[in-house]
Amino acid sequence: MSAENTTLHSFSARLQGLLKERHIKKTDFAKEIGIAATTLSGYLSEKHSPDLDTLTLICDKLGVSTDYLLGRTQRQFMDSSTFTKPESEMIVMYKQLSENRQYEAMGEIRMLLKAEKAGK
Repeated sequence: MSAENTTLHSFSARLQGLLKERHIKKTDFAKEIGIAATTLSGYLSEKHSPDLDTLTLICDKLGVSTDYLLGRTQRQFMDSSTFTKPESEMIVMYKQLSENRQYEAMGEIRMLLKAEKAGK
């Protein structure tokens, strides 16, 4: 497998894994980032790769680094130096919660995201 094919395979596998892990429907994600569902299917099936702007948008929406999505590192999350002040504060507060409360917080965030997608 060539380096380009290995990168495309890593990208496809990691993108698919992130969508599944986060319970994000492929059609919803495609709409959210402004691409056709068939285009996203092409990414997931290793038929083609996104342009740089789309890759950056995918990473921003999923909160992961491009290096992670391309298989260049095992470190999934973005560099904290790119976070806004409210994002950093939220992470600090989240880490102060018990594991049970963290689980509850994630449930609340999922509900807020669902409402956001529904336009509420």
